[in-house]
Amino acid sequence: MGSSLGPRPASAVSREIIDLQHDVISLLQGQKDLATQMTQDHTVMKTLVEQSNDNVGKLNATISSVQKSVQTCKPIPEPAWTPCPRKSRPLRQSGRN
Repeated sequence: MGSSLGPRPASAVSREIIDLQHDVISLLQGQKDLATQMTQDHTVMKTLVEQSNDNVGKLNATISSVQKSVQTCKPIPEPAWTPCPRKSRPLRQSGRN
């Protein structure tokens, strides 16, 4: 083994290079996987926003239609007859009979 201040053996250096290459490959794969997931999530989110926008448009059209219907309604005319007054009932006293 070489001292910590001296040169390392070639096999140790080449092993470090191989480990670094594996780490770089792992990082690149992780970056690729993350980018793919973000693209998929973006696509789903875009679809949901478009559906929500369509639903808001439909809701606005429905509300507008209801509003027009309410504005064009004629008031209910007063009845031509007068209803009979209700007979009043004596109030019960609570707790005592």
